[in-house]
Amino acid sequence: MKETEYLVIPFEPTVSPKETYGVIANQVHELLVKYGSEGWEFLRIDNVKAKLKGNLLYGDTQKIDAQIMIFKRRIL
Repeated sequence: MKETEYLVIPFEPTVSPKETYGVIANQVHELLVKYGSEGWEFLRIDNVKAKLKGNLLYGDTQKIDAQIMIFKRRIL
């Protein structure tokens, strides 16, 4: 029976003010090619909400969104 393993990586596209969304698409493409060559199948990009702890003295927290890319592959 084949088992499935998953890979989750952070995805933070970087764009300068003068660049277009094509730059982000290219960054996604590069990651798809890189991990695809290692046998990973791309599933999706998701947003994950998290609490960022701030000044612990006052109990401050900040909510942040993080983007992740999820891949899977079958193993024997």
